[in-house]
This record gives sequence, structure tokens and C-alpha cells, in this order.
Amino acid sequence: MVIFSGLGSPAAAAVQTDRTTASAQFGAMAMSVSLPNGAIIAAPTTNPLTTPRLGSQLYATLLSALRLTSYCQWLLGSALLSLLLRASLMVSVLFGLSQFASAQTFQATKALVYRCAQLSKQVAWALWDNTHIRRLRKKIEFEFFTLILGAGGNNLCLVIFWPGWGVLGLAALVLSAWYAT
Repeated sequence: MVIFSGLGSPAAAAVQTDRTTASAQFGAMAMSVSLPNGAIIAAPTTNPLTTPRLGSQLYATLLSALRLTSYCQWLLGSALLSLLLRASLMVSVLFGLSQFASAQTFQATKALVYRCAQLSKQVAWALWDNTHIRRLRKKIEFEFFTLILGAGGNNLCLVIFWPGWGVLGLAALVLSAWYAT
């Protein structure tokens, strides 16, 4: 406690009257210390009994540094969490959009392939059924048989592919079954 004495200003007198009323009200709690008239009691700014030690200042500095790093870590963590949640949302939206786009692309490709197949089928049939192509096919067929089978190849083809062979085979089967019984 610091005691100021000998202050002769009106403020000191007001403090002194406040002191006397305060001591009258809280007489039981006050210590039995006698103060000279005109003395002011003020709180100390430093503790004269202890000198500040280096360890306590280091502890206070470390404690404030830990508080600051904890706050910075929390701030960084919340910012990263926010960014992570936004990135996750964007990735899920982009994944859904890519699935939709791939499904639409698949449907369009399927329709395009079907129409191309139909068109190529119609074009191939139109080319195959053309009169010029029919004449060309007959010429190629004739050349093939004359080249492979020779001059008598037509007769050999008629003998091999004669439709009457089925009738003769059926008749032979019936006769063999009739003689077997």
C-alpha cells in the first residue's frame, strides 16, 4: 500500500471524507492501522517484496505465445475445413454432372450408331440390287465357274446341285425300309 500524505488540494479533502465514511461503514473489516490526517491509500503498481524473475516472464511469454498459436491453429483449421467442405461439394456436383453428361452422350451415340447401321444397310442393299451390279455379279460367277471347273464345269455343277437328288434319296430310304421288313 502506498500512502500519500500532505496533499492540500480539494480533491484530497474529498478523498479523505470518503475514507472516513468508508471506515465507519466497514469498521469491522478494516485493519487497525492508524493513518495521519490527509493521507490517501492507493494500490501499489509493483510488488516491492518480490522482484520479477526471468522464469515468470518466460512462462508468461510462452503462455501468450501458446494462446496465439492455438488461436492461429484454430483459425487455420476452420479455414481449411471450410475449404475442404466446399471442395467436397464441388467434386460431388462435378461428379453428378459428369455422370449426367456421360449418360446423355451414351444415348446420343447409341442413336447415332443405330441410324448409321440402318443407313449402311439400306445403301448396301441398294448397291446390291442395282442392275449394273447384277450384271457384274453374273459375269464374275460365269468367269469363276469357267476358271475353276473348266469348260464342263456347268455340267458338273448341275449334277452335284441337281434338285432331284433329294427325291431319289427319299425313295432309296423308303425302299431300304420296305426290304428290311
